[in-house]
Amino acid sequence: MGLTTKTLCELLDYKDSERLQLPEIQRDFVWPKQSVKLLFDSLYRGLPIGQMLVWKPKTEVKGKAFHGQKRRRTPSKLDGFYGYLLDGQQRLTAVSQVRDACDEYPLMFNLWTDGEREDSRFYWDKFLDDSDPWYVSVADVLSKDFDVTAHLHRLEEDDYYEDRHAETVRKMLAQLQNVLNYVISVIEYESDDYRDATELFIRFNSTGRKLNKSDLVLAELANRVEGLTSKEMSDVLSKYRPHFQFSRSFLMQCLAAVHTNRMNFSKPEKLFGDSSPSDIRASWHRTVRGLEDVIDFVTGTVRWDSGAWVPSFNALIPLVYIKAQKRGWTKAEREVARKWLLLAGVRTYFSGSVYSELDQILRKLEANASVDQLWDITRRYLRKLSVDDFDTKGLTGNNLPT
Repeated sequence: MGLTTKTLCELLDYKDSERLQLPEIQRDFVWPKQSVKLLFDSLYRGLPIGQMLVWKPKTEVKGKAFHGQKRRRTPSKLDGFYGYLLDGQQRLTAVSQVRDACDEYPLMFNLWTDGEREDSRFYWDKFLDDSDPWYVSVADVLSKDFDVTAHLHRLEEDDYYEDRHAETVRKMLAQLQNVLNYVISVIEYESDDYRDATELFIRFNSTGRKLNKSDLVLAELANRVEGLTSKEMSDVLSKYRPHFQFSRSFLMQCLAAVHTNRMNFSKPEKLFGDSSPSDIRASWHRTVRGLEDVIDFVTGTVRWDSGAWVPSFNALIPLVYIKAQKRGWTKAEREVARKWLLLAGVRTYFSGSVYSELDQILRKLEANASVDQLWDITRRYLRKLSVDDFDTKGLTGNNLPT
């Protein structure tokens, strides 16, 4: 393991040319806009943004493309391939999205030299007047074609402009352009052992707040079964969108329930135990089948045509678990399941963090995976309703109908 330095421009060039790729264990790009803006503020001010970790195996491993980028080439040790980014994906992708003027990240830079607006340099364009020359697109400034002098001439036409502004504005634009020359410390890890790289990824990301337990379990799963978290989960997500906006974490939770009869992610690296890839894949196939049956039930029997009506997707996990064990439901069982799901929604039974509650339910379902058993386990809580239970203020999450 060695330590080197790279400029941000070099890393972006590696990414753009696909000499730097993501291993399959990486999660998706998840940063909110506020984090993107704060990153650029740190880069502009020259503040530390942390190290990056690159894995450099000598042979090809299963990889995936960065957010917004299609993977076109297969790396080999002969074509100048740099490596796989184990840590730093969110930061590098954030810079790339802004630099490339992606519609989701239209970051603007404030050129005011005095007054209260001097304290904040970065804004999103929806809050600004496009004709105001004192705000310039960050993507434009980072472009090789950006002409500082031409923009100064544009400022000269504004009533606010004074000669004293020229030098200050020139320095600010040069400082923003220099963001791509920001030097980043890079740890290079050389190994051909995918398992070691996965353990390093999990350890590196479990010491801070960057990854949650679901992300770490997905990384472990990607290591165990090639193509499952990338290709196969992507196919399932695409199948149900846009009506049901499931996430990989939700699919992983359903798989964990079906495969382990538990919902305990305290030790991601041990969740699947000594299970072979074929055993996990068999559970995945049952999970996909169970989810398909549950969606048919939700859209048919319950008459919910989209996930907007589901107060929490967590409530679907016990039903997926049951369906994965037993496909056919009688009319009476469908009515019990419908009543259970409606009451669980009214009581917000599965809103928020409910892993321990789900774990208890799954343990009790293990001996008898049926909707009648599910009702018996939870009916004491669900059957006691009051007028207040129909107040939607208690519901949480982004799956609520509008």
